Amino acid sequence: MDRRRFLASTVALGGGAVAGCLDGAIDGIGGRDGSETAGSTALRDLELESLAVDASPGGSVRVVPPDRPVVLDFFATWCAPCKPLLDELELVAEEVGGDVAFRSITSETDRDAVTSFWRQHGGPWPVLLDSDVEATRAIGVDGLPTTVVVDRTGAVAWRHAGLAAAGKIREGLDAATG
Repeated sequence: MDRRRFLASTVALGGGAVAGCLDGAIDGIGGRDGSETAGSTALRDLELESLAVDASPGGSVRVVPPDRPVVLDFFATWCAPCKPLLDELELVAEEVGGDVAFRSITSETDRDAVTSFWRQHGGPWPVLLDSDVEATRAIGVDGLPTTVVVDRTGAVAWRHAGLAAAGKIREGLDAATG
């Protein structure tokens, strides 16, 4: 196989892998956007286990804190676009400071894999284990990555399926904070 064919097939396979990870939500750096209130009541009182790794504290952490909006990042260690999304989320977190909480949530059960991934790619917020997929179901996540903004009342104010740029996430936060 010549070099051009090899590169073309590699790009095609990589694009297919990303498309599968996003559940068909590829639109440049985009994906699907929307907002709704379904499942937010269940989220308000939900606590998940946090891994004790880097800035993630360990122990039980509320998915939705009672005092401020929160950005929820649903990810998996095997999801290629989930890695650059963490960089975008970190940019937003630096911009908004402590006024907004951040949580990354995975339904994976391999703690070692998640810990290793978080050490390499994670942000300065809790990484939560959703092994019973309670938060995933409450939000209605159907593809990864999915980013959700929940406002102070516990209502889902914005969601995005796929890789989102920092500016897009900030727009979602602005919608939640008015």
